[in-house]
Amino acid sequence: MASESPADHFQTVRRPHRSPILPMPVPATIPQLRIAQVQAIRVYDHGPKGGIWVLPGLSHRHIIPTLWTILHQLEADWEDIAQGHVYAGDPADDLARFAFLHATLEMLESRYIQCLFSYINFFCLLENGFGVLYDKLKVVSHELKLRLKLPKKPKPTEYVQRVRRVRNHTVVHWGGPGLKHQLDSRAGRMWGFAWSTSATDLGGLEFGYMGVVGANPRVLKALGPCSGRALPPG
Repeated sequence: MASESPADHFQTVRRPHRSPILPMPVPATIPQLRIAQVQAIRVYDHGPKGGIWVLPGLSHRHIIPTLWTILHQLEADWEDIAQGHVYAGDPADDLARFAFLHATLEMLESRYIQCLFSYINFFCLLENGFGVLYDKLKVVSHELKLRLKLPKKPKPTEYVQRVRRVRNHTVVHWGGPGLKHQLDSRAGRMWGFAWSTSATDLGGLEFGYMGVVGANPRVLKALGPCSGRALPPG
């Protein structure tokens, strides 16, 4: 009698392959950024050197919404990949479901890391962009004597600190070039993944669950809709 395998209790649902040269469709539910409502101010210099400036610059009014869209595209990309591999076996067979998810992670790990690390880099780039834009608005207000009441720049939350930690010690330097013995750098060389006990796909996969005693927390939430992960303020 042939022995049974956990693979006999599940099947993989595959979606049509998307050509890598085609642009990723923009999700229709992307929240509107308030920066899109900021009106540009055209400044004319009537001095000897002359010149015209547009404040805030086109780079910020255009690139910040572009980066915002990229983050949501990365979310949608991973969600689409994860939903193409769904456990369809006995819901009560936890062992078979775990075996399926573990095998799926081994197959999709490179795609997940690609989406997550890209998300982290663009997230930090967008966060820096918001900071520069805020400083530009302060300069405009001061130079043109507009007396704008700008709110204080928000302080980074603990979760944003975790994102930066993963970027600095895992994504960019993978352990830190000159700090390889530091605890956070040692933890950065470990990835670690986790998913819900009721998960049937990897859409809710979380990162950073392996660590080093004494290192700062770096667990990141799922890369997907309604996951509660950090996003820069709109």
